[in-house]
Parts: sequence; structure tokens; C-alpha cells
Amino acid sequence: MSSVAIKITSSIADAARMAAKLADRSLTAQIEHWARLGMDADEKLTGSAMIAMKQGDWETSAKPQDLAEIRSYLAQLSLPGKATELALASGFLNGRITNSREDGVIVRTTPDGTETRGRMDGKEFIPFSEGS
Repeated sequence: MSSVAIKITSSIADAARMAAKLADRSLTAQIEHWARLGMDADEKLTGSAMIAMKQGDWETSAKPQDLAEIRSYLAQLSLPGKATELALASGFLNGRITNSREDGVIVRTTPDGTETRGRMDGKEFIPFSEGS
């Protein structure tokens, strides 16, 4: 298979590296995975629904018909938002994880409700030390 060099922003590359570790994919395979999802969304969503999704706050700002279309599309994927980090990681952590608003920070919530801030190293959750 032939390949082509492309340039992407460092923030996308960093997010793809983290997601790739969680999914046991190479960086290239992770970006290709996301590209395929985007191509699928381009084919299945109307222009206004796609624009609403790209803006990021579609749950509160999208028009009702776009909101219904987006929710229907995501339901077909059977994955919650932030699929790579949340769905994959929740399978091997005791409890659940969510993204924090800080880059590279994951919050693990155990069944008893205890929250621990940390980061992912491959499939392993590494908690931050108390002072972090």
C-alpha cells in the first residue's frame, strides 16, 4: 500500500498518540480510524448537522433537526462521545474515566465515587502524586 506524508497540528497528533495507546493502534492507524469516521459522518449527516458537530457545543446550540440527526448518527455508532478514551479505557479500568479540561489529564472514578486525577500510559492508568 502506498502512503502520503501529511501535516497535522501538534494538538491533533498529541490526542491521536494518547488515543492510539489506549486502542493499541499505531499513530497512523489511529488517524486513519478517525479519518474513516469523519468520512462516514460526511456521507450520513447534512451540512448543517456536520457544521454543528464541528463547533463542538452541538448539544446546546444545534437546531432541533440537526440535534436529532446527530444523536441518531451517534446512536448508530453505539459509542458515547470521546469514544476512544472513554469506551476503550472503561473496559480495562475498575470504574470509569473522563477527560478533564486539562490537556493529558484523565479522571478515574471508582464505583464508590472516588475520583483520582492521572494519565494513561498505554492501557495503564497512572495516578498523579498527591501534590500534582
